[in-house]
Amino acid sequence: MATLQESNKARMREFVQVVQNEQDVGAIDRFISPDFVNPDVRKIVATGVRTEDHDYVDDREGDKVIHRMLFAAFPDIKITILDMAADGDKVWTYKRFEGTHSGPWMDIPATGRQVSFHVVDIMSFRDGLIIDHTEVSEFVNLLNSLRR
Repeated sequence: MATLQESNKARMREFVQVVQNEQDVGAIDRFISPDFVNPDVRKIVATGVRTEDHDYVDDREGDKVIHRMLFAAFPDIKITILDMAADGDKVWTYKRFEGTHSGPWMDIPATGRQVSFHVVDIMSFRDGLIIDHTEVSEFVNLLNSLRR
């Protein structure tokens, strides 16, 4: 029988594959709880554009918006889990995102540049669903470099 940590890590791998690499935004409901909270939404959109807009809320629907924006801006994005750990209900992943900036990211027009950045995601799980998200990311630095 799998431990809670092994089960949560398996769910995380599946989330990265299905939602992020296969870009199946519709599958988010299978992985993220209806009461999901993403307090880091402002870091994710991080362009100086106001994030109080209802499209950028910190819930599951807001997460769908963020993923759609990511896939539109980087349609060939590939996410690789470089390392993963779990303790209790939390799973940490260290991931590399790679792709081509082929579409706009909010106020930044497409540059055609190849990008690569790293993200540490910390997700809490309950009953096999993600209930919250915290991240440490190079994404803001990447966005600033795309403006040049």
